[in-house]
Amino acid sequence: MMKASIYASVGENTKTRDTGVRLIQNALSHIILQNILIPLVPFKTDGIVAKNSRLAIGHFIITRLLITLTFVFFALGCNAQTNSSTAPANANTSAVENAMGIFSTAVSNKDAKQFVSLTNPSGIYLVRLFTSGNLGSRGPELSESVKPATINEKLQFPIKDQTPFTLKIHFPELPIKSFKALPQRTLPAEIDIAHYDQWPPILKKALANTPEATTRSPIILSSNSGRYWLYTEAQIIDDALVGAFAVFSPEGDKLKLVAVIELL
Repeated sequence: MMKASIYASVGENTKTRDTGVRLIQNALSHIILQNILIPLVPFKTDGIVAKNSRLAIGHFIITRLLITLTFVFFALGCNAQTNSSTAPANANTSAVENAMGIFSTAVSNKDAKQFVSLTNPSGIYLVRLFTSGNLGSRGPELSESVKPATINEKLQFPIKDQTPFTLKIHFPELPIKSFKALPQRTLPAEIDIAHYDQWPPILKKALANTPEATTRSPIILSSNSGRYWLYTEAQIIDDALVGAFAVFSPEGDKLKLVAVIELL
C-alpha cells in the first residue's frame, strides 16, 4: 500500500504558523482530490464484488474524515495559540485605552484630581530603584504604598528624607498620541506572582530585542492573564533597564492605576 506523509514546520510567529497551516491544508486537499489516501480494493471475481467494494469505499471515507478532523483540530489549536500570544486573556481593550488616556491627560496637565480618580483610594505602590547604579549620592531606594491623595499640585509624591517621586519627568512622551498605534508585548508569566520591586529582570526580559528598548519609545506591556497592563517608557542601556512604568490592574469593569515604577 502506498503511504503518503506530510511534513510541515509551524513556527511561533504568526506569519510562519499561517504558512505551515496553508501548507498542510494544500497537501490534504491534493490527497483528497487525487484519492490517494488509500487505494480501493480491486473488483473481485469470486461472487462478492459488492461486499468488497462497499468495504473499500467505506474505509476510504472514514479515513478521509479522520484526517480532515485532525487537520481541523490542528488549525484551531494554532489559531488559539496565535491569539494567546497577542491578546492576553480577559483583556478589555476599551477599559485599557480609557485608563491610559486618563493617566496621559492627568500627567500631561499636572491634574492631581484626575490622577487620584484613576487610583484606588487605599493606596498606590511606588518603586524607585537604581538599576544603573547608585553612584554614591542617589540616596536609598524606594518601595512602599502611599495614599494617592498625598500627591501635590506638581504631581509629586513627597517622600520623607528622599527626593520627591515625580511623575511627569519620567514620562516625557506623554500625552499619548494614538493608543492604537502603540506596540504591545506580552510579559513573562512570573510577573503575576512577583512583587513590584522584583519586576526589573522580568521587565527587561519582556523588552529585550524590541526597537522600543533602544529608542525609549512608548510601548504597552501586558500579562497573559490580563492581571497587569503597563504603559511603558523605558530602554536598555549597557545591559541596564532604565525608565518608567505605569501599572494598571482591573477592578470590576475598569482599570485602576495600582503602581508606578521608576528605574534610574
